[in-house]
Parts: sequence; structure tokens; C-alpha cells
Amino acid sequence: MKKIIIIALLISAQIGSFYLKAHSQLPTVKFICPSTIGGFHDRDTILLADETTLKYGKTEAKIECDNDRVFNEIFKTHGTLFKRFSCTWKNDRHGRYKHYVAYLSNGDAQIILSWAKTNL
Repeated sequence: MKKIIIIALLISAQIGSFYLKAHSQLPTVKFICPSTIGGFHDRDTILLADETTLKYGKTEAKIECDNDRVFNEIFKTHGTLFKRFSCTWKNDRHGRYKHYVAYLSNGDAQIILSWAKTNL
């Protein structure tokens, strides 16, 4: 009888520890590598509009956009400032969408940033 009680207590202790671990509110720690591909860091990210970010690098800036309307507005007004841009299809739980990436110089990015504050 003693062995059964001891085994039952051990099983309940294991189940209890897994329950507490699964429902704990402690934040998880993630390692973030300081060097990123292309020299773009998350700390240099500026939100231009809905789903549109501007990231500064050493010599050039990058605009990433997932909103068609916002990218079309930027491209119509400042498309000649782009060094290069690409459009790819991405998938998520809501379906397919276009992901635009445009590269331009840091000085031209300041022009778009000041324009976006009033027009987007």
C-alpha cells in the first residue's frame, strides 16, 4: 500500500510541475544577433504607415511594405528615387499577399519620411 501511495505522489508531483511550467507568466528570453544580413538592424526601424517600415543601413535605406495602396502611393510620387525594388508573394493564415521591398539612399529616405508624415 505504501508503494502505491508513493508512486501516486510522484506522479502528481510530475503532473503539477508540468502544469505550472505550461501556465507560467515568465517572459521567454530570445537571443538576438547584433549583426544582421545587409547591415540593417531592428533598432533603426521607423514605421511609415500601415504595414510599412523604413530601415536605415550604412549607405542605403530599405522600405518594406505589405499594403498595396501605401506602396502605390509611395511609388507614384517617389518611384524615381528607388535604386531597386522587388515584389514577392507571401502566404500566411489569411491567404496570399504581396511583399514589396525597395532600396534607396539614406538622403532620399529622409525625403520619403518627411513626405509620409503628412500624406500617409
